[in-house]
Amino acid sequence: MTTLTPCPTCGTPCRLVQHGIDENDEPVRHYELVPSEELERLRAELADIHDQHRRVMSEKCPTDEVHCTCVPVLRREVERLERALRKADKNAEALAEMWISSSRVEEKP
Repeated sequence: MTTLTPCPTCGTPCRLVQHGIDENDEPVRHYELVPSEELERLRAELADIHDQHRRVMSEKCPTDEVHCTCVPVLRREVERLERALRKADKNAEALAEMWISSSRVEEKP
């Protein structure tokens, strides 16, 4: 993630770049402008984070407990794992039926 620092002259978000140490043991730094595309990407990412936070904080549970922002992510993962488990259960049932059927065929003289 890009760390932005306000330019000490104009306040524009910039990257602070350090090149090393000068003869007085002071850091050699300069500020470079961040491309507008990257600023827009960062603004969109921040807006998404704020939106998720708003949704999580407005969610009401029966006990009126407040959740952290990881709850929606964890719920989606639980749903994904539950779907995978249901699919695995169906596959296991089908395999068991096939095995039982094949065992019966082999038992016949």
